[in-house]
Amino acid sequence: DQGATLVTGGKPVDGKGFFFQPTILDNITTDNEAWFEEFFGPVAQIYVAKNDDEIVEIANNSHYGLGGAIHSTNIERAKKLASRIETGMLWINWYTDSSPELPFGGVKRSGYGHELA
Repeated sequence: DQGATLVTGGKPVDGKGFFFQPTILDNITTDNEAWFEEFFGPVAQIYVAKNDDEIVEIANNSHYGLGGAIHSTNIERAKKLASRIETGMLWINWYTDSSPELPFGGVKRSGYGHELA
């Protein structure tokens, strides 16, 4: 309804529980309500940035900051971007996971996990 394109998913999965299909939203803009949601599910939002400064601006334009990931063939560039992104945990060329043996947590309105530290 707000301009994003549903590429795939977005529907409930049959069976018990509250589950939905992996979902990809393309052409999302930073004024879309979904942009400011902290999804705890299989949702990917695609936004194409013009340059590194816009990447950082987009990544930091959130009420949340539990975790994030950068995928790149240029590790030095990824490290520079990582140092500028406001998030509690950040992975480079890895999926967002955590280990129960290590402290973890977010910034901004994402504080989940501090009680496990």
